[in-house]
Amino acid sequence: CSAQKSVVKLEMSTTRFINDHRNLAHETDQW
Repeated sequence: CSAQKSVVKLEMSTTRFINDHRNLAHETDQW
């Protein structure tokens, strides 16, 4: 079902967004 694929894609993009945000915050903490 393509609906399930879109949900998985949304979860992956959300996880990637959270990871990028954490990495950005981590880099900012080191300044």
